[in-house]
Amino acid sequence: LGDPPMNILSASLSRANGDMRFDFGGTGFPISGEPERALAKLEREEQVSTGIRPSDFSVYTVRPQEPSFESEVVVFEPLGHYGVLTAQCSGSELKVKVDKGVRPDIGTRIWLVPSSDRYYFFNPRTGESLLF
Repeated sequence: LGDPPMNILSASLSRANGDMRFDFGGTGFPISGEPERALAKLEREEQVSTGIRPSDFSVYTVRPQEPSFESEVVVFEPLGHYGVLTAQCSGSELKVKVDKGVRPDIGTRIWLVPSSDRYYFFNPRTGESLLF
């Protein structure tokens, strides 16, 4: 659902120094807020499908301090009041909704920082939400 649809990544959950995170492409992303409380019931590391909405990313042209997806722009679609870029990252394509003033060139290296309290987690076998 959604336009563009939610990005679904094959990831794993882990705990580091008591903090929960999901790991994708060799990087750990912290989980906070409601998702962290809901997933705290898991007793061990889990493989999960992690959902991130295209509007829940910040886009950087230089590597930020926080964990990020290092990516390359492969498609850019200007759609009036906003644009949608498709970025290649660790073998996956991510759709990202950006302001109309953002117009990256194809092949541009970017870093995507997802909002740490806006993740969705699903059982990779059944598709069932792990947050309810």
